Amino acid sequence: MQTAILVQVPLKLPAGNFAISGVVDLPPYATIIGDGPGVTTLFLNNGTNIFRTVDALGNSYDDGMQYDAQASQFVNLSNMTLAYMPNNVNDFPLVSLDNTRNAVIDNVQFTTLGANISTSTFVSTGTAITMRNSYGADESTVSCKDIQIKNCQFKNTRNAIEGIGMVSRPVIENNVFTNLQKALFLTSANTTTDVPVNVLVQNNKFTFIKNSAIEVTTSTSRSNLVSSSNTFFYVGNSNAAPDQNVIDAQAPVLTFNAAGNMSINDYFNRQETSNTTSTAFYYNPLINKNAKIVNNSVYNFTVSAATDDQSFIKIPLTGYDQLGIIEYQLSNADMSRKGSLIVNISPDGYASVSDSYNYSEIVADASTLLEFSTGMQNSPYELGTHNYITVTCSNRSALISELEFTLTLTV
Repeated sequence: MQTAILVQVPLKLPAGNFAISGVVDLPPYATIIGDGPGVTTLFLNNGTNIFRTVDALGNSYDDGMQYDAQASQFVNLSNMTLAYMPNNVNDFPLVSLDNTRNAVIDNVQFTTLGANISTSTFVSTGTAITMRNSYGADESTVSCKDIQIKNCQFKNTRNAIEGIGMVSRPVIENNVFTNLQKALFLTSANTTTDVPVNVLVQNNKFTFIKNSAIEVTTSTSRSNLVSSSNTFFYVGNSNAAPDQNVIDAQAPVLTFNAAGNMSINDYFNRQETSNTTSTAFYYNPLINKNAKIVNNSVYNFTVSAATDDQSFIKIPLTGYDQLGIIEYQLSNADMSRKGSLIVNISPDGYASVSDSYNYSEIVADASTLLEFSTGMQNSPYELGTHNYITVTCSNRSALISELEFTLTLTV
């Protein structure tokens, strides 16, 4: 059975559990509001979607949708749970946002009912939301754009959100992603189309994601994704192992195979625990390539007196060129020094550092008694097996020094 929502007034769904046996078509301006996640629950009991967008003539994605005044637009879903049945084998997404603009998904829980989740098992089927674009070649003509997905919960499906083709400017914010194989997967419809572009992913929490939390596939165009103020716990470890217990090669937290991306003030638990783990820890990349990682967090380190090569930060290797910029201030009772380190990391794991600084001194030449270097004992360059280099500080002074620094990486 196929159902169409034909009016442009909100449809309010009461509390209860509702079985959906045929796709519900959402024409332009359709708004459906439940009583809340876990209160209003729609579950899918056949091999199709729960909701999909259509144009004003009722055409679906496969029919060929309008892209002018009759295009799909301003669809809203909020305050409900959308779920697969237990033991689901259906790979149709629960919601398919096709060739639509200005759609909003707000405060919706997406899940699989009765999913059996253990520390080593993830659901193998199902996607919560798919965004698809089939019209337009640039930002001015693309038909699927300005979608907002916010305040939602995604858990116990294979993937949470898929973007296919040149979906433009989606905003994904304030969501929680848990127990998924992938959270956000952005790809092209075929070899001649682009991946989604100008994606903003901000203020989300990702926990227990089997593969990369965000994956962008290869494209000849820039994806320009910005990941901002997100938190990533136990991501890319192939199972539910804590980050500090990973001892072999696994996935990056974020995978960017198209150019032009940024991570701004993201929290990577993998990075946070890297300096407190056992010697068996294998430091998988935070991001594989094609990104700048900017973090304004200030790190503190006490440099012991008369000690060489004290490691104060680890940088994971990606197999590609990397540039690290460390802005620092270094001080003791004899001097104060401010500077910038440039860390050059080559694909084979060799690393070097240069230092440019200003200083003031109470004791002559006290600022020259501390020197920075790189350590490659855990890099493949020196036959190390843990996939990282260190930046170190040697102190030939009899005084303890305090080091504060920030790190920016271009990978």
